Formats: sequence, structure tokens, C-alpha cells
Amino acid sequence: MRIEGYMTTDEFLKITGLKKSTQAKYRMEGKIPYYKIGKFILYNIQEINEWVKTFKQPFNIKYSKNKITNELLNKL
Repeated sequence: MRIEGYMTTDEFLKITGLKKSTQAKYRMEGKIPYYKIGKFILYNIQEINEWVKTFKQPFNIKYSKNKITNELLNKL
């Protein structure tokens, strides 16, 4: 089943890297927004993008800059 703006469970798993069992658990616990049409589970791409943003971690530019610089120097 293909509906524009939505992805299947397999596509969702590939994008997020979650295991199928974890996806099912999160879905049943209401942690992931989804739609069920008959036996088909679909995920709205915009809603999943918003859901992913809730996991954003703070970015430490000083640490990251030094780490990148050191990695580049080690390759020389």
C-alpha cells in the first residue's frame, strides 16, 4: 500500500534503525504516531520528522571542533 506522504513499517524501520519489536512496543505504548488502515500500519512522514526532533541532543561546538581537528590530525 502506497499513500503519498506516508511510509510503511519497513520504511520506518530502515530510516530509524529500530528493531521491529521495539517499533511495535513503542506503537502499542502510544510513543510513535501511526495510522492503521485494516491490517496496514502507516506513518505520516511529517509526524515522524517531528517525533524524531524530540530526541535532539545538545551540541557542544567546542568539544566537537576539537574532536574533529584531532581526528584530522591523526590521519596526517
